Amino acid sequence: MNPFIISRLPWLGRVFILLIFTALSIESHSAASKKLAFLDQSVEAPYPLTMGVIAGNFLSQPGKELLTISLDENKNRWLIIYIYDVILQKYTVTDKTAIPRSFHSFDIGQSKQVLAKKALQTIYFTSSSGLYEYQKGQFIQRAAIKSLYLEPEAVYLRRGDFVR
Repeated sequence: MNPFIISRLPWLGRVFILLIFTALSIESHSAASKKLAFLDQSVEAPYPLTMGVIAGNFLSQPGKELLTISLDENKNRWLIIYIYDVILQKYTVTDKTAIPRSFHSFDIGQSKQVLAKKALQTIYFTSSSGLYEYQKGQFIQRAAIKSLYLEPEAVYLRRGDFVR
């Protein structure tokens, strides 16, 4: 706004300042009325994690589950799924499975139904010989692979991007 016009019309400046204060007070009131509550949670993993915790809908339990990939002192890899126990008010281990050393990478299925919260997410693993789906403590082969590139045993497990 032109300061020359405000100086000629003193009431216009007062109205302008009043509008600014009104807008600021409405904005601060709406922010104060929306109280967000954050609940701090920690999970004790039995082994050191090799990558970050992944939240997803892997089981038919209500709410999101937490998935971790760990490495024990004998270099065994572990897939551990945690669910939130409402009674204990903390995450507890619901599934703990050793990951075969032949697996090179994993990925998580993200279908349109999952995004609409109507279906479960699926965890897939690849090795030099196949594509596997994780189901309740088992790895079920879904496709055979004959790879010239991948070694029979993997040094580490990485997160892939092969599920579409």
